[in-house]
Amino acid sequence: MPSPNAAREAGATIRTGLRVAQIFSRGGKVQGILTDQGIVPADLVFIANGLWMSDLLRRTVGDGPLPGLPFTAGRGWLIQLGKLDFELPWIVEELTWPDQEELGRRMRLDGLADVAAQRDDQPAVEAICLNPMGGGDARLGASVQPAFRDLVRNTDMASRIASRTLRMLPGLGAPQVRNVYPGNRPMLSDGLPVAGRTAVEGLFVHGGMGSIGMHAAPATARWLVDAVFSGNGSPAQTWLRPDRFPGWEAS
Repeated sequence: MPSPNAAREAGATIRTGLRVAQIFSRGGKVQGILTDQGIVPADLVFIANGLWMSDLLRRTVGDGPLPGLPFTAGRGWLIQLGKLDFELPWIVEELTWPDQEELGRRMRLDGLADVAAQRDDQPAVEAICLNPMGGGDARLGASVQPAFRDLVRNTDMASRIASRTLRMLPGLGAPQVRNVYPGNRPMLSDGLPVAGRTAVEGLFVHGGMGSIGMHAAPATARWLVDAVFSGNGSPAQTWLRPDRFPGWEAS
């Protein structure tokens, strides 16, 4: 994937530590963004902020809020291993991960009854994925579960991944563990990502990569950019567009 340095070399300006509070539009056309450091004018705005996308859509001002998108804060756990005592030139992965449609079904959270039943504490998938890093260390995963953004459960997943790894990869030995941490996997209710235009001219969405971001994000971003500069901003891949969701049909 392109690095931030490549973006800078292509002429991009990257600003960090800047909080975007609202999208500003007027007369059905985007005007820019409102930040904690003032207004940043723009003719084109792409919302690609993961789990917070629906929050920002609701905070579109000038023409009224836009409908949200059915995001699920899928959560996965990773174990950061120390330096391996052997060279590993491949990613070692357990091929038990379901396709996106099945994953979307497992990840769906429908309402208060799911909180009462602690459905967000039930893993949708747990599998072994050992990823060697350039410095000789490795990352070990992987899992995903339906989750609410700020409610952390399923804290035994790291030990389950470790036990599964020792059982399935006995030749791995006992590398040091540097850290264990959860991360969010923003997903939509049908398991597929989203990219396309909104009802506000010049405003686009891109996200919901969930467990396939490293694989899918470059392609979906390219399709979206092509659609913006050669058409009306709706990618040719109809399954990717936000108008597949209620409230977006006329976008």
